[in-house]
Amino acid sequence: MTPSRTWTYRSLRARLYVPGKGARIMIAHVGSRESRLVPDASLVFLGKYKTGDYHDEMNSYLWLNSLGEEVLEKLQGGALVVERAPYHLQLIAETLPASSKMRKVEFVAWLERHEAAPDGWSLTWRHQKTVPELRAQAEKHRATPCFRVQDLAAVCDMSVIFSPVAQPDVSAIEMVWATVSSHS
Repeated sequence: MTPSRTWTYRSLRARLYVPGKGARIMIAHVGSRESRLVPDASLVFLGKYKTGDYHDEMNSYLWLNSLGEEVLEKLQGGALVVERAPYHLQLIAETLPASSKMRKVEFVAWLERHEAAPDGWSLTWRHQKTVPELRAQAEKHRATPCFRVQDLAAVCDMSVIFSPVAQPDVSAIEMVWATVSSHS
């Protein structure tokens, strides 16, 4: 017999059949103090791993796809508070910084794409400049980070607030888990 796990919140109920012992159910849901949980704004799936950090189970594509297709349209306006998990912080391509691991040809392409080559450099700068010089120039033109979640939220007239780093006392999910664990 396949064991089942049930997750219930007031009138919302989800039953998942968990294959094998120890599988985890991954649940991401949206709500607020005023409206409680938003109907049909959840992401629920079975975890692949029995141990380790749950952040390894989630990825940017899965989270952003769920957010864009199922959640934000139900929340027009307001603010979205986002934890600083790696899958929440996917940069849009235009604001990706130059990487210190880039080869010379990649630094040249990055500088050209960002129109960051100084006018004072000679026409042969692509061949004459060294990697440290190109890296320094790229660092001077580092773009302000813009995350994909901000682009998605802007379409629905929402602002994004990123939670402070390493501040569990103000983290919304930590408050929820404190409430849940006190009732178990």
